[in-house]
Amino acid sequence: AFEVEENKLIDSLKFEGNNFIDYEPYSEGGLKKILLCTDRRTNRRVAMAVLKDKSETQKIEAFLREAKINAALQHPNIVPIYEMGIDQQNPWFAMKFIAGQSLAEIITDLHADSSGFLSDLNQRLDVFCKVCDAIAYAHSLGVLHLDIKPDNIRISNYGDVVVCDWGLADIEA
Repeated sequence: AFEVEENKLIDSLKFEGNNFIDYEPYSEGGLKKILLCTDRRTNRRVAMAVLKDKSETQKIEAFLREAKINAALQHPNIVPIYEMGIDQQNPWFAMKFIAGQSLAEIITDLHADSSGFLSDLNQRLDVFCKVCDAIAYAHSLGVLHLDIKPDNIRISNYGDVVVCDWGLADIEA
């Protein structure tokens, strides 16, 4: 990201083709795959969600609905969506890549070694409060997550806590 290029910066924004390059698999859930890739415009690594099964219109609509709901939630403890689109009838959305672990992975590590991250009650309470803050914010906008679990909470290598996977989210009437 900090490499000095020989070309002018304005020229780096003038390119043909896909904005995202250097795809590599990262994780997979029930409905979507998460890929890591590079955004050519900003030169940052992002996580890209792609729908696994594009055969049903209902699944495509639910996937895009997740992206729209998540993108509307602007909170430091909710993973931000950067962009969404369709590439040859394949919907996708790009979001901040959270380098770190899920809360589920951290809990598993804690069971194996009780001296790791979140071994201290104050650290656990801090994570809990950040998740509660994110969910309270979403509720203030009438959005219900409906799938809060350790797998859907990521903690970065620097301790940032974000709620992810808004695929089952619903909007209160």
